[in-house]
Amino acid sequence: MTRWTALFVTGWTALGLSLYAHHPVAEVYDEKQTLILEGEVTSFLFGDPHSMVHLLVRDTDGDTHTWAVEWRAALQLEQLGWNETDLNEGERVRICGHPGRDPGAFRLYLRSLTQLATGKTTLSPPPDASTPCAR
Repeated sequence: MTRWTALFVTGWTALGLSLYAHHPVAEVYDEKQTLILEGEVTSFLFGDPHSMVHLLVRDTDGDTHTWAVEWRAALQLEQLGWNETDLNEGERVRICGHPGRDPGAFRLYLRSLTQLATGKTTLSPPPDASTPCAR
């Protein structure tokens, strides 16, 4: 095998793995359901292919759970006016989105985020007016 063939095969393999790793939202999240969480940010990972917010939430029974909230890619968030320093550990937020299909996994796909201290709200992407995320 020539060096060019090996490089070509390696490139296509890497591309295939990254495409395989990227999933359709509806495969992991229930887009027919909407959930609103309020809690404290424990981390904000600004990157690709998706940014992540980890949120500590206390439920109605008083138990706390850390939710993994999937958001847009860094470039898309930058286009909405966000950067890696805009969301900080300890900050209180309200997040609206689609829950994961496995309720025990504590996952959410973010549709809107409100920073409670400032009232700044970001809709991502803008939902239609009939969803709770638009309110």
